[in-house]
Amino acid sequence: MTGIVRDRSLEQRMADLEQIESIKAPMYRCWGVCGTKDPAAFRDCFIKVGASNGPLGTFDDADGIIEVFAETPLKKVEGRCAVLDMHHGFHPCTTPLSDTEASGTWTLLIRRVNRLDNTGMLGAGEYDAYVVEDGRGKVSKSNHQPVGIQRPLLPNTVVEQVSWA
Repeated sequence: MTGIVRDRSLEQRMADLEQIESIKAPMYRCWGVCGTKDPAAFRDCFIKVGASNGPLGTFDDADGIIEVFAETPLKKVEGRCAVLDMHHGFHPCTTPLSDTEASGTWTLLIRRVNRLDNTGMLGAGEYDAYVVEDGRGKVSKSNHQPVGIQRPLLPNTVVEQVSWA
C-alpha cells in the first residue's frame, strides 16, 4: 500500500472509488452515443463551458462540439449515415484531484467505416481530464491524438447500417 492510501480513511477511499466510477460514466456514455449518433446525449457528456476535444478544438461551450459532431458522424448519404463508428474504451487510469476534478487516461479503440471516401479505419487514442458538473462526471479536456490505419474498402465490401432499436 502506498502512503497515500494509508493516510486516507476508509470513507475517503470509498469516496475516491465512487468519484472514479462517476468519471468512467461520461466516457462510456460518450462512446456509446457516438455510435448511436445522439447529439443531445453527446453534448451532455462534456462540460457546459470551455470543453477541449483534442484535434477537434477548444470550444466556448458544448454547442461547438455538437457542430463538429454534426459535420461528419451525422452526415447522410442516400438516407443512410455516411460514417459508421464503433468506440471501445479500455485501460482506464483515473486519479481524483479534488471533490470536483479528476485526471486520467483511457485508450480509445475506434473502428470507422466512411462511406464518403469508401475507407475503413482502425485507430486508437488517449483521453484525459474530467470534472463533476451538476452532480455528474463530465469530460472537460480530451487530448485525443488518434493513431490508426486507414485503407480502402474492397470493391465487394457490403456496408450495412444496423439499427439496434
